[in-house]
Amino acid sequence: MIFIKRSTWFFVFVLLTACTSESVDKKTQDSNSQIEEVSQKPVSKDSKDDILARVNGSTITRSELAYAMNRLLPKGMSDIQKEKLSGKVLDSLIDSRLMADLEASTMSEHEHKELETKVSAYREELLVKQYITKNITPNPVTAEKIHQYYLDHPHEFGGGTEKTFEIIEARENLDEAERKQLLIEFAGLKGVNNWANWFADTKLQKVSYKQSTLLVELLDESLKKIVVNTKDGETSPVLNNKKIRIVRVNQSKQLPAKPIDQVSRKIRRKLAPQALKVSIKNHLVDLKKKASIEKSIGN
Repeated sequence: MIFIKRSTWFFVFVLLTACTSESVDKKTQDSNSQIEEVSQKPVSKDSKDDILARVNGSTITRSELAYAMNRLLPKGMSDIQKEKLSGKVLDSLIDSRLMADLEASTMSEHEHKELETKVSAYREELLVKQYITKNITPNPVTAEKIHQYYLDHPHEFGGGTEKTFEIIEARENLDEAERKQLLIEFAGLKGVNNWANWFADTKLQKVSYKQSTLLVELLDESLKKIVVNTKDGETSPVLNNKKIRIVRVNQSKQLPAKPIDQVSRKIRRKLAPQALKVSIKNHLVDLKKKASIEKSIGN
């Protein structure tokens, strides 16, 4: 994800600088910056180290331009389209280098060390990603695992238990006198058939009422426990925790999930990262046996 964010930001930067290239050129000239576009004629694409521009002595090569274009431009773009945009991308690299060098020249030693730490961490991310791609093959997601996930998460595929229920609870923190009064009032709700009418007529100011129909799996854990343990047509005990709360379950309905053959591919994609994680963990066990590791903190 980090790569997408950086690329998106830089792509916006390319567009902005492309639209304002004349003003940028004028500003850089006025600031006495030395910018030289070296490549004035076609050069072999195989010459990856060709210098295309110099910014205050810092060079921008063809390989850097190629990397930027591959990273920023949409896939499927024709060579002709890429060629038309190459000049704008190069202009963007020049502007980027100009600002980066200027910022580096004004940074303190502490700021440079912080930057080096970030660059080192990013480099390590790239190396780890490359290592995993080359050396680790995730275990396949088996049909058994797909079937078990399907059974454990029916709500993700349109199935599950749907409950229609009502809930009355205190809306705010209460002082002791208010809490005692509400506990008495709520206890009497078990004998009230129509909670909506009761709520409309009550003079109590710090209570709320709502009726909902939701899949059990989508409820927060505290409410889920109450709803699941209350049978249809029954009312829960008055709960006196952070909130005073009472729940009545009116109806339960079992919704069928989509057939497994329609969702197995989706499940496989969802389980794939977990399978890769397990493979990485197992691979690391072997790597650590051969490595020398010392830690100064932790166990």
